[in-house]
Amino acid sequence: MRSAILLLFAAVNIFAQKQNAEEILNKVINKFEQVEDYEVDLTISTDLQMVKMPDMKLKVFFKQPDKLKISSEGFAMVPKDGVNLNPLKFLKSEYSAVYVKNEKDEEEKINLDVIKIIPLSDTADYILSTVWIDTENYLVRKLETVTKRGVNVSSKFYYKNTAYALPSKVVVSFNQSGEVKPGQDEEKRFRQSLKGVVTLTYSGYKINQGLKDEFFK
Repeated sequence: MRSAILLLFAAVNIFAQKQNAEEILNKVINKFEQVEDYEVDLTISTDLQMVKMPDMKLKVFFKQPDKLKISSEGFAMVPKDGVNLNPLKFLKSEYSAVYVKNEKDEEEKINLDVIKIIPLSDTADYILSTVWIDTENYLVRKLETVTKRGVNVSSKFYYKNTAYALPSKVVVSFNQSGEVKPGQDEEKRFRQSLKGVVTLTYSGYKINQGLKDEFFK
């Protein structure tokens, strides 16, 4: 009897995990989509190995599904994906999601569901992602990704207002894990050993103002 109960529990648990992973991710995506548009001030601070860079101050405008505009007083080269506040944007291509466990975040004092995401498309630029989701508010709190280029990226998300899926701060740590070989040129050695932390601080959100498409042209 005991063995039968354990087997039944394991079967139910495996089924629930498959169901929960997709359901949880979809609820996180749906919450982000409640933000039709936003305007926000962004400060980017970098702490990179062997690189000194001043803080950058930008203004970011976004409209669903993917319109983005960035303005700054001075020159600023910022990849658009780097300021996109949708942490699950990479789920637009096919993927498989597996529910792993529930754990406690001692820093934030919240419960998190842990889900692993494996891309099914050959065009995806990542090998594996692990996401920690606050399922009380359906917010991504942490995201770890291993890219095809051998970069390990860990992002921690902080929120002042949990009503919207818009963080007040994102701390991104990355570590290029490629092997540095003797005799490589200096630029390649630098790229393969680069480590650092980038902190994005968002303030002064203006949400759902009704930004026009023409504004982004």
